[in-house]
Amino acid sequence: MNEDCELVALIDLIYEAVLDSNLWPSVLIRLAGATGAAQVSMTSRDQQSGIFTTLSPRTDPDLLASYREYWKFHNPLWQRTTSWPAGQIYALDGLMPREDFSATPVFNVWWRPSGRGLAAAGANLLVEN
Repeated sequence: MNEDCELVALIDLIYEAVLDSNLWPSVLIRLAGATGAAQVSMTSRDQQSGIFTTLSPRTDPDLLASYREYWKFHNPLWQRTTSWPAGQIYALDGLMPREDFSATPVFNVWWRPSGRGLAAAGANLLVEN
């Protein structure tokens, strides 16, 4: 299958996942494959209400549980991501210098052991308050 067909198939799968939430892990795995990423996650975070949910199919479930228990609001990147407008892709380097992030407890205790690297990128689908 050529790259155009694979991209169209991925887009189709995203639309299907909107109607069937059980498909999101497959979407994320295919998205990681298409971008060459080792890890991929979809996260919803509400600081005011303390709600944090994440779907990260390639991450060890015990590591995800530890993130939910403690790191969800102790990651210095979260506050920096909310300044980016919805739909704009940001890289870790645009949030803070790599050497600063690699010195943080969240990087050394959780990020690196979960298989994430310093070439991280993300985008906000929605940002409010």
